[in-house]
Amino acid sequence: PVEEKCEGNNRCEIAGDETKPVIVIITTSSFIDYNWDGNGGAINLKNTGVQCKGIQFVKCSSKSGGGGGIYINNNIEITSDIIFEQLTFSECEAQYGSAVYIYSSSTKNTVKIESCTFKSNKASSIKELILSYRGSDIFIAARKGSIKN
Repeated sequence: PVEEKCEGNNRCEIAGDETKPVIVIITTSSFIDYNWDGNGGAINLKNTGVQCKGIQFVKCSSKSGGGGGIYINNNIEITSDIIFEQLTFSECEAQYGSAVYIYSSSTKNTVKIESCTFKSNKASSIKELILSYRGSDIFIAARKGSIKN
């Protein structure tokens, strides 16, 4: 896969496809006060793997979508895993998945969330959407994965 990086003080938006597999390496130490109208307040990824370790997401928000901190939508078969280790999400807000939203239909990749902290995040959608989407801190729909906190 092609390696892409999220670095500096910019919102990160990266997409891959069947002909261009992508793995995203996030090297920024923190995302603070990132706000976006659509999905993914700080990070919006489509059809990618991702490696993210030891990063803080503070007061990040998605005003009309999911994933105040991170939004991932993988709707093709990809082999690169989604790995989150030692992340902290504080006071993030979105309609659903206030800190993290992950959807991965692939049978070839794994979602791994380990030793992450979620504090005071808020799903701001109306009650009916919360009942449909669930996940005030994190929303995951994946074929393979593990959460160890």
